[in-house]
Amino acid sequence: MQDKVVYILMLPGPFKSSEELVERAGLIAYTAKENHAKKVVLLTTDFPSARQDRGPDEDEKARGEPTTVRWRARQFKAAGIDEVITTHEHSPRISSFFALEYGLIPKDWLSEEARGLKPEQVKVPVHLSPSNAEIQQLGRKVFKSINPYSILADYLLHHSSLAKEASIFRNEGERLVLKAMDKGNRAFIDNLYSALFMKNASLIYCNKARTAKNDPKAVEVTIADVSPNFTTLENKIEIYADDGLDTGGTMLKAGEWSDKGNYCANGKRSYGVPSDRIMYF
Repeated sequence: MQDKVVYILMLPGPFKSSEELVERAGLIAYTAKENHAKKVVLLTTDFPSARQDRGPDEDEKARGEPTTVRWRARQFKAAGIDEVITTHEHSPRISSFFALEYGLIPKDWLSEEARGLKPEQVKVPVHLSPSNAEIQQLGRKVFKSINPYSILADYLLHHSSLAKEASIFRNEGERLVLKAMDKGNRAFIDNLYSALFMKNASLIYCNKARTAKNDPKAVEVTIADVSPNFTTLENKIEIYADDGLDTGGTMLKAGEWSDKGNYCANGKRSYGVPSDRIMYF
């Protein structure tokens, strides 16, 4: 391994927990660096604990739980991993924690009381905000995410069950409705729409709220906006696309809510019931 670049594949599966995968990846990285590898790159299609990017000081619902994303960054740094490449990141906040734990943030960007602290001693959000776009950009020197919207577009058009029915794509996709389930999902849905090259496909933008953490029943979904060409979901195919599942509560609740008519917040207007749907995660 002397002066070599080592790539580690960390792929999710049914037989290993995320903790076991991280432990194995860390041990391999440590071994590589101990044997004088020049660089270690971790490739992971599904970043472990990606949804745990808020601790108790930022979110009351996380009381008693850790900011696991930050802990992952600290583990990878200690193991000697120089770069992490993943797909469809849950939140741009993740890269901020890598910027912090890898010591990439200039001291004068921190609050005055934190400038003499080690990275692990810096408190979030007291000393810095992970939502800061400049800090996020610094973190991308280590943590990099590939957006798979073009891959999903190709799958939908040529390899999915929809591809077997040409009528679905007739008239430039007028039967397709792309649905963003929350604010964080909107950019991905917009990119997917552009990659499909179906100008008559329409879009629905939803808002999602959790009244309790990790409780599938405590998810509320409402429609916030629709594209100008949207008319109804009746006889349409709705497409959900999210970066992953935690409890699965959002997807399940969204499907149930859609089957009941996609009513707006005040319950006075129904956006229609689709004839079918595809869920990607």
